[in-house]
Amino acid sequence: MTTRYEQQSTTPLFWEDATKYLCSCDPVLAKIIHSMGDKKLQKSGDPFRALISSIVGQQISVKAANAIFSRVATLVNDIFTPYSILEADPELLRACGLSGQKVKYVSNIAHYFINNSVNDSFWEQDFESVILPSLVSIKGVGPWTAQMLGIFYLHEPDILPLLDIGLLRGVQKNYPELFNDTTKDDPKKLKKVQETTQKLAENWRPYCSVATWYLWASIDGEIVQY
Repeated sequence: MTTRYEQQSTTPLFWEDATKYLCSCDPVLAKIIHSMGDKKLQKSGDPFRALISSIVGQQISVKAANAIFSRVATLVNDIFTPYSILEADPELLRACGLSGQKVKYVSNIAHYFINNSVNDSFWEQDFESVILPSLVSIKGVGPWTAQMLGIFYLHEPDILPLLDIGLLRGVQKNYPELFNDTTKDDPKKLKKVQETTQKLAENWRPYCSVATWYLWASIDGEIVQY
């Protein structure tokens, strides 16, 4: 039997079923999905690389994240292992565009992988009860980062990252009739967008990850491939 770990190298097996389902239950998503043509979630590489990419992408644009990650990849000769990251000069990592804090975070991840002998079998465990809490125990890896790994590497079908600004922007852009003209930076509006997204997601389940991916794509037309 093919394991989830082995399946991660291709488009998720559930993708076609998910897009059909979402098109049938949400006309807004149906329009986005049809506009994307053949674009779909692809492999994200290995989990360590995916986590490093997620750290790079925290709180910056897709374009900036791609550029910084590319420079980091060049620095480590595109060999992403815990050892290659720990052997990299911190100042050179900063020169790639990583903040001092992010340099510490990627180092923390590297140490965690080494100290806990993380291997393929780790990723076969349940995401919500085992993998997510294990990852967020690493300083610098919050729920958002763990969820990105769940979507892009583990291909979990039903993750709804309500703290993700890209998702919330996608909902605001594509469902404008659900919002009024309150101030953009009003914290009450942020809560409103999160609540509205959660309500919309009741129709998206069990494929919130796929809905999220398409809403991201509707913003930039491209997605950081973690």
